[in-house]
Parts: sequence; structure tokens; C-alpha cells
Amino acid sequence: MSELPIVGHDHVKNIIRRALDSEESVNILLWGEPASSKTLFLLELAEQKGAVFFDCTNATSRILYVLEHERHMKIILFDELEKMGKTFQNQLLNFLVNGRIKADQMKRQYDFTIKSRGP
Repeated sequence: MSELPIVGHDHVKNIIRRALDSEESVNILLWGEPASSKTLFLLELAEQKGAVFFDCTNATSRILYVLEHERHMKIILFDELEKMGKTFQNQLLNFLVNGRIKADQMKRQYDFTIKSRGP
């Protein structure tokens, strides 16, 4: 991974660099005080690596649609996850654990599996 043009946070960049280089699926949770540049960090990572970025404050249907249609994403970034409903947070946790989404959203049922790594 090339250097992210972000000053500081070298320990976080090192962890993310190792995760991106890994053959295994890796989940990382960034936690910190408001205004500590988490969102800017994720946006820069998305731009540099072609990741899918979701602002979870109002995106549940979009998340499900994109996950269903883009089955081979290597990097998926969620920002403001705590602002989502508890039910959908649990469904995303299930996705992170086993790659399966099962959800009812806006009169539509979603039930699919995503291969998060590989071709």
C-alpha cells in the first residue's frame, strides 16, 4: 500500500496497511472523539484504494442495493455506523462474520451472500 497522504496516525495506517495486504478478510473499527478525522481518513482511503464508502446516517437501502449488486468488493467502509438502527447494525455484523445479508427493507427482502475477497 502506498503512503496515505494523511499526517500522523502512523500506528493506524500501519494496521490498515497490514489489513489491506492480508489474504484474509479483516474487519477494523475506528473509534475516537468527534472531529478526530476518522471520516477524512476513510474518505482518503476510499479514494486511494477504490473502496466503497457509505455514510450510514441515511443509507440503509443504498447499502443493501450496492452490496447485492457488487459482490466482489475488497474494501467496504462504513462511517457513522452508530447512527444506524440496531436491527440493521446486527444484520451488518452478520455480514461481517459470514458474508450473508438477510434483511427486509422498504418492502423488499434481501437474502444473499457476498464473497468479500477474491476475484
